[in-house]
Parts: sequence; structure tokens; C-alpha cells
Amino acid sequence: KHFIYEGLTRVSADAVMSGATTANGPEVFFSIWHPELVALRRSFGLPRHPAQIIVTGRGCVDSAQSLIFNVPDVPVFVLGSAIACEVVADAARERPWVRIVSIEGGLRPALERLEREHGIRRIASIGGRTTATSLVDEGLVQDVYLTTTAKTGGEPGTPWYAGKTPPI
Repeated sequence: KHFIYEGLTRVSADAVMSGATTANGPEVFFSIWHPELVALRRSFGLPRHPAQIIVTGRGCVDSAQSLIFNVPDVPVFVLGSAIACEVVADAARERPWVRIVSIEGGLRPALERLEREHGIRRIASIGGRTTATSLVDEGLVQDVYLTTTAKTGGEPGTPWYAGKTPPI
């Protein structure tokens, strides 16, 4: 778990991205925890925790209860549709570390903005076939690591990609 899920995918990431469904929950916070990986991350000159990125079309996030929204030292970026941006606007006003970025022009311009304005270049995206499909369809994926868990979630046999042109 530590080597694959946290190590290969997060130790050198500037941010961890997930869809709102994956990110919802009071205990959800995407980081690394194994002491050797924490030390390795620090040796890269990176902050203790990667920034948190949540992609949402409807703004279905519980900012009051979600740990992701309530760690002031860790930047949070909500990438959302116009409706989602409006829904999470109050949460962002109350939390200066939370920033809202529109995805009305697609994920690529939003991610280019994060790179330009916040130095976020390397992102580990986890969970959620909707977000995964959008990233693949916009040509934003470099590597894919598919992992499984003992936790039950979603429907068995659900494909990770639901677009028209799967990567080869």
C-alpha cells in the first residue's frame, strides 16, 4: 500500500486530484503517511502534504465536515462547473486556502492555470471514472496505475474509463 498507492503516485506530486464523490467523507485527506516516504518527499523540497484538488460538476462536497477543506496549511483547489463554483463559493470565502477554478473551458485550461499561478505541475489523480475519463479524453494522462482495495465501492466490474477512445 505505501509503496504503490502513496509512494509511486504521491511522493513527488504537487497535488492529489479526485472527483467529488471520491473526496467526500469526514476522514478523507490525500497525502502520504509512511515516515520514509514523508522524508523522501521533504528531500524533494516539497511541502509535507500535496495540495488537494477536487473536480466537481454539481458542487456536491461537504466543506463543513470534510477534512480536505479544513486543514488551513494545505491548499485546496475546487475545479468545477459554473453551478459547482457557485455552490462552493461560501466555503471558499470562509477558507482563504480554498480556491475555485472554473472548468467551463475543460480541464486542460484549468490545470494550466494551476501550473501558471500555483506551480502545480505533477498531479496524482485517484478514484472516479468520470474524472479519469475526462483526463484521458483531454490528453492529460501520462501514466496509469490501477490498484484495488479491500473496501467495497461502486458496482463490481465498472470500467475505470467510460469514454470513446481508451488509451493504448
